[in-house]
Amino acid sequence: MEKDPFARCLEIAAHNRSPLFQVSRLFPLEKGRLFLASYAAMRLVDDLVDEQFSAHSRQDDHQAKVVRAQVELWQQQACAAADGRFQNVEGAYEPLVFVALNQSAGRSNLGDWPWNALAASMKADIERRPMETWDDFLAYCEGATVAPATVFVYILASRFQNNGFNTPEPLSFYRDKVRDMAVFCYLMHILRDLARDVARSNQLVTIPNDILRRAGLNKTLLGQWITEDPHRILPLQRLLLEKAGECRERGTEQLMKNVSLPVLERQILKKLVGHYVDLYHEMTSTFAEHASR
Repeated sequence: MEKDPFARCLEIAAHNRSPLFQVSRLFPLEKGRLFLASYAAMRLVDDLVDEQFSAHSRQDDHQAKVVRAQVELWQQQACAAADGRFQNVEGAYEPLVFVALNQSAGRSNLGDWPWNALAASMKADIERRPMETWDDFLAYCEGATVAPATVFVYILASRFQNNGFNTPEPLSFYRDKVRDMAVFCYLMHILRDLARDVARSNQLVTIPNDILRRAGLNKTLLGQWITEDPHRILPLQRLLLEKAGECRERGTEQLMKNVSLPVLERQILKKLVGHYVDLYHEMTSTFAEHASR
């Protein structure tokens, strides 16, 4: 018996039990399916680049070419599915996920932007493109975090009517309103997972070089001090927490106050954002304790 496409998406989405997956279980059926397919598809390409390239001991040109080709196949399939025209042909990449995406996002007006934006950031990782400035970081965030967050807020705001999804505002509206909150959540991910990512590979550290320099660091010193003398990375944590606080303040104004959502969906958003706000307060408090010693 052929496997249910959404069951495969559920396996992928549930794998790391992320806060996003946890709150998604509150969605009604059709929104839940759109979330599962979208999240699983985006998780696939992110894990592909992290596990088969960024954290891989071999990062030569051949490996880069192989992984880039897989990302481009993912991109083609995602854009086709978002338009409702994905076909499960021989050689398709994780076809069940894109069948599910076809059956859900294919009935929406999400369009190509989220998938193309995410693919662009993944290709930047494969090309080992230098991230020199904060503006470089924000440009990378457009695909790495703003695109997935935009899809999530689109799902929250959407209505499922006449066998399709539609929203009161165009996708660009939600993208603009979610941007700062998405970057805030991403910065909290970076801070939370910093030690683990540094231990696996410097390539997984998505902190711009100018921020590292302001903290008296580079990636080599970060890898050394985070285990040998963690007190010496406090200036970096302070800078990232300051940036996160600024993004949170703007994001609260833009997203939480200016985007109209149904009651249940607003509760889902508050629950998700609340997880990262709690993490921010916990880290801020811990940082203050360490800094005072």
